[in-house]
Amino acid sequence: MVASVLEEQPNWMEPIVQYIRSNILPKDSREARLVRERAPMYIIQDDILYRKSYCGPMMRCVGPIEAEIIVEEVHNGTCALHSGYKTTAAKIMRIGYFWPSLYRDVAKIVKRWPFPAGPGNVKFLIVAIDYFTK
Repeated sequence: MVASVLEEQPNWMEPIVQYIRSNILPKDSREARLVRERAPMYIIQDDILYRKSYCGPMMRCVGPIEAEIIVEEVHNGTCALHSGYKTTAAKIMRIGYFWPSLYRDVAKIVKRWPFPAGPGNVKFLIVAIDYFTK
């Protein structure tokens, strides 16, 4: 079963899509310059915005609502990764998703799930190894 997600409009993709399709730039000169510089890195196929990557497949651009769902699924879903934010963000990019605040959003969501406390509500583990007898 596939569930579609309705994104809030406009989101970060809207200026880029308008520029690629209709050559329309934002009114703010700084924002227009940024869109003009970033637009060559993106392509539209079947009404979906993709970001070109240097060494891998094109990455599907997603909005903020879908991004949160993707992070939660990769970090805490069926095939849970349960690793740090850099590893989780790299995995999201490898499976083909992109949004500009990827690392910041992943760090914010991953920090919500700390490791559970151990028996007796302990938080630290000390490991000692005897290298002679192991």
